[in-house]
Order: sequence, then structure tokens, then C-alpha cells
Amino acid sequence: MEEITDVCEGLGFRDIKIVKTDIVPFLYHKIIRPNIPGNLTDIGYDLADEVDRLLLKLPWFSEYCAHLDIYLKK
Repeated sequence: MEEITDVCEGLGFRDIKIVKTDIVPFLYHKIIRPNIPGNLTDIGYDLADEVDRLLLKLPWFSEYCAHLDIYLKK
């Protein structure tokens, strides 16, 4: 994230906020959820949470499998 911050500063951005989030909830909301019928949405949330919880136990997962939200302001 330090490298991303350096690049953004080099482009003239001063107000830089980078938020690292787990990839499973991101994928669930962007790819899977739109395809789940409305009456099954709660089951989908529970499943995504459980998969996320299990994957976070893997030592490499949280280091290499993340989604970055980058907020920039000049």
C-alpha cells in the first residue's frame, strides 16, 4: 500500500485513503448476490461470511487476497 500511496502522491494527490477489505465479501456483492433470488439473500450472506471466516484462517489469504478501495482527492 505504501507503493500505491507513493504513486498517487507523485500524481499530485494529497488526500489519500486506502482501505483493504477481504475479497470474498467483495466478490459476493459484485458477482454472486445479483444472481441470488431475493428470498435467499440472507442465506447467501451467511454463506459468504462463513467462507470468509474459513479463508482468513489461511496464513497467506489475507496477505494476497484482498480488495483495495482507494479514495483520492487533489
